[in-house]
Amino acid sequence: MTVRSINSTYDEWVNGQKYSKCVESIIDYLYGIFNWAKATGLASLAGSVFDLFLHLLAAENRLKLYVSKYDLPEARKPDSPRYLNVKQLHLQRGRAKCTGTATNYETDLIEWRDDDNFVYWFPACHDFPNIDSIVKLKLDSGKKQVAYLQITTAKEHFFDEKQLKTMNKIFKQEQTDQADPPMYIVVCPDVESCKRIVLKPANAVSEAIKENIQLFAGYYKMD
Repeated sequence: MTVRSINSTYDEWVNGQKYSKCVESIIDYLYGIFNWAKATGLASLAGSVFDLFLHLLAAENRLKLYVSKYDLPEARKPDSPRYLNVKQLHLQRGRAKCTGTATNYETDLIEWRDDDNFVYWFPACHDFPNIDSIVKLKLDSGKKQVAYLQITTAKEHFFDEKQLKTMNKIFKQEQTDQADPPMYIVVCPDVESCKRIVLKPANAVSEAIKENIQLFAGYYKMD
């Protein structure tokens, strides 16, 4: 390979041509694996691949989120879907960061919070409590706000109110003229899953709602 051909290949990667094709292929593969795993009943694989799929979409600034306020199942008839009053969240554009573990994350999150270049965070571990990632939102008011994302393909998901309060100590600033309180979103693969997702235990969810913690059910679309 000549120096000229090496430089040409490098320029193609730098200009994003080959990189974009590579990322597009990975997105297609992950989506295909997710659908196959879901169709064949491999729930654990489907859930893991769905996590990776959404992380990649977010890192590439291609993730769209649609949410509706979460209500308790007791507020509806048994097994009936919730009514969705959907709104689209506008996400900031920027870079993604993968740092922190289940027991060592506070410094990483503070650095991420204060760096405007980074808009999406997910932990460098598989067992981070209660959430899978965090995204910075773009508000018309100009205020700062983040959303905690719990990504799931299951019909029910465990909700940890105490861990949410711990996270809020990092992101819930007292100067409300500069920032809105964080929101928690359980992100589902599609609209129908969003209508039926149940957070448990119910008492923890009820307590969070009483304390005006914003809980949402949501689903994604790809830009």
